[in-house]
Amino acid sequence: MQPVAIRYVKKMLFLFLFLGIMILIGTTAYIFLSDEYKNNNTAKMVNIAGFALFAYFLFGSWRTLLNKDPVLVFTDNEFIIYKKGKPFSFSWREITNWKIEKPEDNGGYSLTIETGTHKENISLNWLEKPPQEIERLMNVYSKKTNTIQDI
Repeated sequence: MQPVAIRYVKKMLFLFLFLGIMILIGTTAYIFLSDEYKNNNTAKMVNIAGFALFAYFLFGSWRTLLNKDPVLVFTDNEFIIYKKGKPFSFSWREITNWKIEKPEDNGGYSLTIETGTHKENISLNWLEKPPQEIERLMNVYSKKTNTIQDI
């Protein structure tokens, strides 16, 4: 079979990144250019601190947006997970159990991979394919049949 690579949905990340930058620029311009905050240095300092914190979070999203590496790769021999740009590969014989579940406290699905010595949990939020398609690929490539479990 042909290898299948699954990446993040870049369009949604780009939309949130664009909105975040617009809010950041708008609030900063309002505080520094309006007469209401002309003599209020505390508001300006809080804005600068908030700007720095928000820019830090946007930087992480920007890195994800520019990253061309897939998140999940399915091949005949192995399953590869990319976390922070580093690939972690598991041969299909190594994987003892896997499941896709949706915990009550979390809004999205996650994939749990278990081997004899390792357990890896991957969020399926913001991926190109829905959890049902990832489940189908796991079944096809691992030759197992598990179902999504809602907890």
